[in-house]
Amino acid sequence: MVQANLPRPPLRLPRLNELRRYSSAVRSFTSPFLSLQSLIRLLTSLLRLIYVFRLMTCQAYYESHPGTAPSSPIHDRCSLPEIEAGTARAISLLGCSTTFFGVANLFITGRLIKRFGVKSALGVQVFWPAARLAVQNVGVLVGGSAGIVIVQCSQIMTIVGGPVGYMLALNVSRSNSLKRDVR
Repeated sequence: MVQANLPRPPLRLPRLNELRRYSSAVRSFTSPFLSLQSLIRLLTSLLRLIYVFRLMTCQAYYESHPGTAPSSPIHDRCSLPEIEAGTARAISLLGCSTTFFGVANLFITGRLIKRFGVKSALGVQVFWPAARLAVQNVGVLVGGSAGIVIVQCSQIMTIVGGPVGYMLALNVSRSNSLKRDVR
């Protein structure tokens, strides 16, 4: 059976109400998956950070305690209570400094937005985390207790630019793109 070339119906664009209904349905459906993906990404990066800090703490421990390496090659040489406590202390200090400097970043970003504008503030908020990451890479390469101090001190750069200020500048930029009556 041969089908005749029938004319296609004209393409109908969806109405605004239909788009709103579909977008909210899609958003509510994908929201749990996006948050799960973000949680997995966060846990993966935290596990890497804990592992690197554990290795650097282990290296610092055996630099200050020569000749105390375990005799059995099967035994994990980094599974000592002193090393685990040092790792926990270094990670908690890093988390506290990240929170403190992130809050300070909000105030700095607000002043940057008022003084130089949103686009300049966004540029600053993107540049300094990249610089901080470069310094943290150097800290990991140095290793030991000096590497831990370098990574922890690199968090000071979060005051000038970081993810908290980036989100603030991005929200201000987004709100400026909308009309006043829509806000």
